[in-house]
Amino acid sequence: MRFVSMRLAMAGAVLAAFPLMMHGQIDFNTARTLVGKSQRDLGEISNASSTSPKEKERYDNAMRHLSEFDDGLAQNKFEKGKLDNSIDDMDNVCKNNTLRPEERDVLLGDLQELRHLRADRKD
Repeated sequence: MRFVSMRLAMAGAVLAAFPLMMHGQIDFNTARTLVGKSQRDLGEISNASSTSPKEKERYDNAMRHLSEFDDGLAQNKFEKGKLDNSIDDMDNVCKNNTLRPEERDVLLGDLQELRHLRADRKD
């Protein structure tokens, strides 16, 4: 009887931890999806407009830092510093590049979602 009770207790512990393990995986998948959307939006907007060398550098910096952050996510690492760099770069694009209002709205939406991602993580 004692053996059965121990097995039930162990099974209960594993089942209780399962949602926590799945929650972490969902966070990484959600984060990677958001990063991919932000990269696509930046790429489409940068290709659709004529940009100065300085504006192109801002897009490139944002894309590079998003890629670096995504590389960590692919290895199940949430690197807040790299996310901070990405957010700063996207903010720099929004504040300093010449954008149509609808382009700025798209990037500001991505930026807001990245900020929420950062705020939601307790790392």
